[in-house]
Amino acid sequence: MSGPQELHISFRHLDTDYDINLQKGGKSAHSVEINGISYAVLGEKEKLDTACEILNSISLDSISTAEDLHGRLSVLKNISFPTQKTDDIGIKTLKPTSLAPVLELPSRNIAKLIRMVKNIPSDADIQALCRECLAQNNNNVNLALASLRTAFYQAGAGKVSGKITDMLAYEASDRNVDEIRAFGRKRTVDVIQFLKTLPQTVNGAIDLTKMKKIGQGGTQDVFVLKYGPFPFVIKVNRASLGMKKNERLEKYKTDNAAYKALHGSFGDHCTVEQLLLRDVSDASGTKKAIISVADFEVGFQKDSKLGLQDSDFNWNEVTVVKHLDAYEGMLKSVFFSENAPSFDLSTLEAMNPKVAKIANLIREEPDFGHALKEFLTKFKEYFNKTGQYLDIAGRDNIIFFKDDERWTFKLGTVIKVETAKKFEDSLNWLHNGSKKTEESENHMGMLTYCFNWTKALNTLAMMVGMEKVIVDPNVVTMWSDLEKAEITGKPSNPQRFLNILQAVETDPANKLLERFEAIGVNPEKEADSLLAILSESPSPNKKLVLANYLHQVLPKVPNGVIADDPDAFKFCSVRFHIALAIEKIPGGKALALECYEEVMKDPRGPHQEVRKAMSELS
Repeated sequence: MSGPQELHISFRHLDTDYDINLQKGGKSAHSVEINGISYAVLGEKEKLDTACEILNSISLDSISTAEDLHGRLSVLKNISFPTQKTDDIGIKTLKPTSLAPVLELPSRNIAKLIRMVKNIPSDADIQALCRECLAQNNNNVNLALASLRTAFYQAGAGKVSGKITDMLAYEASDRNVDEIRAFGRKRTVDVIQFLKTLPQTVNGAIDLTKMKKIGQGGTQDVFVLKYGPFPFVIKVNRASLGMKKNERLEKYKTDNAAYKALHGSFGDHCTVEQLLLRDVSDASGTKKAIISVADFEVGFQKDSKLGLQDSDFNWNEVTVVKHLDAYEGMLKSVFFSENAPSFDLSTLEAMNPKVAKIANLIREEPDFGHALKEFLTKFKEYFNKTGQYLDIAGRDNIIFFKDDERWTFKLGTVIKVETAKKFEDSLNWLHNGSKKTEESENHMGMLTYCFNWTKALNTLAMMVGMEKVIVDPNVVTMWSDLEKAEITGKPSNPQRFLNILQAVETDPANKLLERFEAIGVNPEKEADSLLAILSESPSPNKKLVLANYLHQVLPKVPNGVIADDPDAFKFCSVRFHIALAIEKIPGGKALALECYEEVMKDPRGPHQEVRKAMSELS
């Protein structure tokens, strides 16, 4: 393509206006190559260097009109155009007729596309053609499609097929196909099309208010199209909504790398999931967020589904203090490598009905035991390689289910911030005095999660006849620190707990408060112990006495509190569990509603779950 003799184009870049003439073969100190031919760049002298830099940053092949050049420039950032149309000078004869896309002879690059069009027997050749065309057009799909149509016409190959336009969309989505790599080549177009079907606001944000919310975990909300053919869900990372731009980007990069490592270890057992950076809009407005597109995993709907959750391996504190020696022996058998008591599954089953259920399943369905062993083996290899824990605190983050009558497992969103290194840092913080700082809550959360996950995984390993999955000598070294902090699940003062428990079990309901006063119960310091006893108390009357006592004496959220003051909300969690314990017993409804109303003041609280509970009680 020899190209026009002269082009004129106006545009704005970074608040500077450019009015440029391009003359074929003209003499000038400033020039660019268009269709392989030198064009003089004419205009205001002080702007010409920058104008040439801008023009040379785009592909200048297959240019036949000023509109072509306008289109190439439009893909650049910080470029805008005046409202008036750009002018073509002396090129009216170059306008395409109704019989052909262009009348010019093909340039070297168009000639290359024509040769490729004549030889596309395989998908690989189609992909190569699309990539070449996108490279010539600076990854602009519309310009690339126009070039393809030209090449097809001049090659006598008819129209561009739907298969090729799909491949073009695969190779260059509106956000770059590399971003959708997790789903593999065959499904990438489906994901891109799914993203394009999502409801959007006028500003282009994903409109969550027009999607169906189907779940809420500890860190994210899950949405699906109310009426849509695509088997995908959108997950919105709630923490990312309040992050600064650099923090969000860093988390996005870190999580992407972590999921790549996870897929490398667990393969098809991972639910396919791709993290993206997008704007989302909900009832509170538009925000930037980390979202992910994930397969809608059919295993979650199976009747056989069994979620792996660390809470199933916790003993309630009433059982702990009544069987303290058995509990300590069980813990040490799971965590200690040397001088550890033998693992006694029968005692564990007797003390923990949820563990007993899993043990029965292992005995009755050996295939379940094989699937469990495969998961633990893969996790052990993965953990030794990465030091990354998997989140089994969230409901159904890891599930086991029957697929064609055989047990298998799937991992969902299991990557969080917990790592072996961070666990070690928190252990050192605890050992060195656990001074209260802004990071105190994070340290305590890290200690609790990693300890409970290790306990659950090592218990499962020993139930299927494996060695321990996680061996951490730091835990053994700092065992007494963990006990004092009540991380191990044992009260820091078991005898004190037992005294309060005996008062609840032996005294009549109408004498309980007098007994508490006599033994000097401190409700703020001993709230967790009282709550544990309340949850396990067999008497409805005593439950209500304890619930009323705690609700009345514990501090409530003060008026005008700032949202980032965690101390103001520290008893909201207690009230949440009070409500759960009494909402279904006679006379407990009104008090449960009062407790839930207090929980709603905590910005971190489980608001969706509370609203549902309040709605059912009202």
